[in-house]
Amino acid sequence: MLKLPLFEKFLTYLFLIGFILTSPPMIKGQCLAKTFSAVIVATKDYGPYKVCTNGIEKGLKAIFPRVTIKIFSLTTESPFKISNNIKEIKPDIIFGVGTRACLFLDELDLKAPVVFTFIIDHTLKTLNKHTFAAVSLDVPTEKKLAILCQIIKRPKVGMFSTTIYKEKIQNIHLSCCKGNIKLIVSPFLNTVIELALKKIANSDINSFLITPDPIIYKNQEVVKYTLLWGFLNRIAICGLSKGYVKNGALFALEADIEALGNQTAKLGKLLIERKIKEKRYIEHPEKLVLSINLKTARRLGINIPKSLLDKAKFIVK
Repeated sequence: MLKLPLFEKFLTYLFLIGFILTSPPMIKGQCLAKTFSAVIVATKDYGPYKVCTNGIEKGLKAIFPRVTIKIFSLTTESPFKISNNIKEIKPDIIFGVGTRACLFLDELDLKAPVVFTFIIDHTLKTLNKHTFAAVSLDVPTEKKLAILCQIIKRPKVGMFSTTIYKEKIQNIHLSCCKGNIKLIVSPFLNTVIELALKKIANSDINSFLITPDPIIYKNQEVVKYTLLWGFLNRIAICGLSKGYVKNGALFALEADIEALGNQTAKLGKLLIERKIKEKRYIEHPEKLVLSINLKTARRLGINIPKSLLDKAKFIVK
């Protein structure tokens, strides 16, 4: 005959097993019993900023089924009001979308983990108040050079160097050596783009990389002049986005903005789970978009491989 204490122990174990199997907090290791809260502060509430914000929102909802998300925009709400709302909400994590939003959040006294995105590497280095994780908008130059090598057999690539790009030049040189690319780096010592481009053109280059460097490309006029210079001198220009390709650049490789947002949400999960140990952890875009201008290619006498055309999301015919 079964003794009562042993029987009670059996019932206790049975109850615990049933609780473990049916309890929501144990599903995939996520803490779903507690509502998870997130705040997203975007520089703007339209255009690519909106697309990136939507990507973060979708990503968070896929990771945390019981998440509550509050979105603020610096174009429609005052920084003071946003700051007070963040204090009242006390979110588990905060996301900044765009340079202005990230700079704004960096100045606040935040208690929650912070993730930045839609911001270039150089600007991320200026954020110094918080420990953070980030998904940069920059596409590594090495990936652009890999595309260029598929288009031009012996590329002679020109690019400008400022204090921002000095650290990256060595890695770019190594990539060029592996890919049989001749790289001509010209220091950008003055603010006159016409003189700088004329000097680098004398190096007999057949292609030119536009870099996300705010020291050089500080306004649209500088970009327009560079694209026109490439067209007139029959130099293939690698731009930063589809907009550059529309205006004459041969090709551009850029981040898929919605995927950038989704990647940012996943990075936020890692930050919350304390799987990131670095004080400043920065990732680059995982999903990229290729744009090609066939009109420019014809003018330059270049045949774009079908393999690249098949990969391109945007083509100017």
